[in-house]
Parts: sequence; structure tokens; C-alpha cells
Amino acid sequence: MATIYLRSTDGNDADDGSTWALAKATLAAALTAAGVGGTVYVSQAHAETQASAMTLTSPGTAASPVLVLCGNDGAAPPTALATTGTVTTTGTSAITFAGCAYYYGLTFNSGTGAVAGSMNFGSANSDNVYESCGFNVVATGGCRHQLGTGTSAYNRFRSCTFTVAAATQASYLDCGRHVFEACTFAATGTVPTTLFTLAGSGVQRPPEAVFLGCNFAALGSGKTLFSLASPTFPASVTLIDCKLGASVTVSSGTIASRNVARFLMVNCDSADTNYRDQFTDFWGTTLTETTIVRTGGASDGTTGKSYKMASTANATFYSPMALPPITLWNETVGSALTATVEVITDNVTLTDAEAWLEVEYLGTSGFPLSLFASDRASDILATPANQTTSSVTWTTTGLATPVKQKLSVAFTPQEKGPIICRVYLAKASTTMYVCPKVDFAAANTTRQYMQGLGAYVNEPLLPAVANARYGVQFGANGTEFTGLIEMPNSSAPTGTQDATSDACVVSGKIYGSPQRTGSRVVGGLATDNVTLAKETGANARSGSGTCAKLTPTNNAAYGYWYFYVPVTASTAFTLSFWHKIASGFSGLVKCSIYDTDQSTLLLTSQTVTLTDDGAYHQYTATQVTPTDTGMCLVRVEVQKDAGDTTEAIYIDDISYA
Repeated sequence: MATIYLRSTDGNDADDGSTWALAKATLAAALTAAGVGGTVYVSQAHAETQASAMTLTSPGTAASPVLVLCGNDGAAPPTALATTGTVTTTGTSAITFAGCAYYYGLTFNSGTGAVAGSMNFGSANSDNVYESCGFNVVATGGCRHQLGTGTSAYNRFRSCTFTVAAATQASYLDCGRHVFEACTFAATGTVPTTLFTLAGSGVQRPPEAVFLGCNFAALGSGKTLFSLASPTFPASVTLIDCKLGASVTVSSGTIASRNVARFLMVNCDSADTNYRDQFTDFWGTTLTETTIVRTGGASDGTTGKSYKMASTANATFYSPMALPPITLWNETVGSALTATVEVITDNVTLTDAEAWLEVEYLGTSGFPLSLFASDRASDILATPANQTTSSVTWTTTGLATPVKQKLSVAFTPQEKGPIICRVYLAKASTTMYVCPKVDFAAANTTRQYMQGLGAYVNEPLLPAVANARYGVQFGANGTEFTGLIEMPNSSAPTGTQDATSDACVVSGKIYGSPQRTGSRVVGGLATDNVTLAKETGANARSGSGTCAKLTPTNNAAYGYWYFYVPVTASTAFTLSFWHKIASGFSGLVKCSIYDTDQSTLLLTSQTVTLTDDGAYHQYTATQVTPTDTGMCLVRVEVQKDAGDTTEAIYIDDISYA
């Protein structure tokens, strides 16, 4: 492990790279010299050019990557980062990233002229993180950005830009996991006709791509974001809170079989909305619908909402199309409930073998063992019966012959807890509109739920009154948390304080799977380079009870812990929590707060001051003011320093006022 300096203006690969005066000239040589866990400081004036293919192989490992940091060469080591260093190949010369490294502030340019000069991310189980970097395919021939190259790879891009030089240069999403956060595509250069194609062998690991808060605005009418037709292996693409171009085609192509592509988009649009979703798989496509909606049905508070389920020819009784689950909280135990979902079609009367509602509920006393009830025909040989006709009011603009029906299921819960409702469409090549507001016959508590991020349904808006309960569903990077928040009787904690792997205490209660108790608990999700666990005993602030334990797993990239807090429009609040670090911990903790749209930052990466004295200290965030009533998303960012082995941060008693 070594510290190496890189500067093209006066560097020489024959030198040892130990100072700016003895800097290396090429990034490949600097990586080799740095060794496992080393650091390469790149001058802000670095402008490396190579007329042949370039392979940047980091000797680092996933646990100890090489850090490649562009910085101001006025100090050694640099005291300020920069984003002006460049690495360029010319002619038919690709750039390939291999090994494990963290890159900051560099722009990479591959190829020149009407030739091939691709940019390849990942080979031989590589693990790379890129921040504030640019990736420009300059050659205009048959080249592209290639994510994964035949072996399992991990690539994470944060605040990076991607451009190409020809409209035919679709980027390939190949094997491995690829995460894009706050990235921008095709803002300069040539706008490709198709941005991404799912392609490649996928032998070792099929591709999984996640796009969070990314800007696709440059791709508008006549352009396609994702082509889903190519893969013959499992593949997954997820978009959350992204900006789209006006009239862009989000996805194209027919998915060939059950075990291949899956596309999920949550709260992404070109307009000022917070409800546009899409889910596409082998069985069909589900889209948010705002014209054909039920009167008094689901709403984001302003706009009525339903889901348009359009099945393919692949939907069957034994393998139907499924609407993403609707989760509710139930207080009724031992008494029958009836759940009803309203649907509408254009001149299609659906039978119980063609469309049905399935309810998963806690039907086993003493255990969180779920049971399933549905109004589906009893089996594939049973004589189908028409689903019940409904009299509720819908806006039916565009439907020639509206047919209103309802799907109803009776069941008897034996435990308090979540009820998960799933709507299935088994009639091939059929369009059905579904209102995701579930009606219940029988006494039940006030309910609120959130389908995906950013789309509240079933008024009233959050927060309302003391003891009102609100469901939360949060899915990201293939992980999902489902639960329910109960508003407090007062601002003072009153119950047993608790924190678990998916919950942390503030002042109120959360109900999930299983139930959490506490003075107020906020559901949470830990992702990427940190693990979240329940800690019991002496490490809790009171010396007993429980707290949350965050363990960072990477010294080159942040891990994130997300949770929600309910807020009121234009009412300022201050978040605080107590924290302590394990003896000898060396690293960083920061806090960000997002507005109720889940994308606009109210507080950006504010540093939490850490004290290594074995005691708890209180962090108080800068006061922020949300735009609307709803839920603000809090992100705790954690990173350990190189060589740190203790790694533990404890958090307890989250509050806000």
C-alpha cells in the first residue's frame, strides 16, 4: 500500500511516484505502484493521452480498493479535490476498467474518428466506484459504454456524466450489478436513439441496474431509454425519482420468457408530477393512469390515480399478470373482514378465472404465519363465474362500453399486522384499470398506504391527528420494507424504546413484519456499504435496552441508512439523534434530508462530529422547512477510513421538533 502522485505534464513512469516532483505519467502505472489499499493523487492538470487500447487494472480488493483522487497539486497530499483531470485514448482504442478502485473527479475519453473505441466497465469480478467522473465515447464507429463484460462486476456511479458520439451507440447493460445515483446522460454530444440495451451472456451474474435520481431529460420524442428485447437470461432494471425527457419511450421490446427482463419505474416523469410509475415483465405492463379513475378512489392528494394493467398473450390462469402489492395495516383480530378492489374494462366482463384479488393476512394465532384468501375460481377445471358487477362511479373518458366490476375477498385475521393485497389478470391481451384504494367491510382502523416512493393514496394527507396510522412501502436496490407509522399522542416519548434492523425509535410506533414497539419508530433501510443491526444492552444510550448499530463495510464509498419522518407543509423542523462510536473508529458520518418529493435536498451531507470517548453525543441538524405535508426522507451516510477495523457507530433516540 503506497501513496502515489500522477501528473502528465512532467511525470515519468520510471520515477517512483512518491512526490509531485517524482510523479508517474500514466494512470495504469500509478495504479500498479499504489498496490492494495493504496492512494493515487491525480493532478488537476493531468491530461493523459494514449494511442492504443488502455486497461486500467487496479490491484485493490473490494475491501481495500485503490483510491484515485483528482486534486489540486499545490499541496502534497492535496487538500482540495478537483474535477479537471483527463484520461484519453485515440483511434481504435478502448478503455477498460478492471480490479477494484474508487475514482473521483476524472474525465475519460475513448477513441477518435469513425472507428470503434468502447468504454468497458468491469471484468474478472471487478468492483469499482466512480464519483464526479465523466465518461465520453468519442469514436463514432461501432462502440459504446459496456457495463459488465462477461463476468460478474459491480459498478457504482455517483454524480457522473455519460455521452456518446453517434446515435447508434446504445450502452449495454451486461452481467453484474450497476448502480447510478444522480447521474446525467447525453446532456452534450449526440443523443443516442436508444440509451441502454439489455445484452450479453449473463453466465456468471445477470445484469441488475438501479437508477436513483438520474437525469434523462436529453432523451425526448423519438428516443428510447431501455430496450428490453435482447436478453435470454434474468435481468432487472429499476428507476426511482428520475427526470425524463418529454415524450420519451421509457421501454421497448417484447420480453421473451418468464425468467428474463423485469423493468420497474417509480415516480419518474418529465413534468411536475409525483405519481408516474411503470412495471413491465413477461406478463404485461402496468402504468399509472390519471384519466380513467374512480371517484373518491386513490389519490396523491390532488390527482386521482388508478393502475392500467395491459396483459400480453402470456397471461394465463396458472401464470397470471400481477399488480405490485398494496399493503395495509389491520387492527381487527378474530372477526371477518371483506376486502374489495374496484376494476373497470372497456366491454370486457371478467370471470373469476380471468381476474381476481388475493389477500395475504396473518391468519395463524401465535405466529406471524400468513394465510392466503382469494376470489379466484377454485381450480383450472372449475366452471368460471363472472366477477360481481359494481355501481361505483368512474371517469370513463375514452371507454366505449365501460364494464365496472369488483373483486372481493372475505378472511379472518388472527393477528394484528399487515394485509397484502395482490390483483391478478389472467386474461391474455386485455386491459383492466384498477383502483388501488382497498375498501373494507367491517370495523377496522384508519388506514393510509403508499404505493412505491412518492405516491400517497387514500386521503387524508400526512400528518393528520394523534394516533392516525400510515403505511409505508419503500423499495430500492432490490430490497423492500413495508410497515406502518402511528402518529404520537404527544411529542414526548412514552413507550419502550427500541431499534431493530429495519426500525429506529423516535416518538410514536411502527408496525411492520414483525411489529415494532416504541415511542415513535421510523422504518428504515440500509444499503450498499453499511449494515444495520439491532444492538441490545450496554451500547444503548441508557446502558440497557436497544439501539441501532451501523457497520460500514468499505473505506472507499459511503453506505446509506434511510428512514422517514412525517412533516407538515411550510413548518420548519429540526432533526436530532444521539450517537457514539466504537473505540478507535476512524471514519465519517453525514446527514442529508430530502423534501417530501423524495428528491429535492433540504440538507446536503452535513457532517456529524464524532468524539472517540465511549460516550453518547447529540447531533442536531440544521433546521429545514418542507414544501408540502407528507414524509421527508432522512439519509445517514457512513464511511470508514482505510485501515479502520473497529467500524461500529451506535445511534439512539432519534427525535425531531
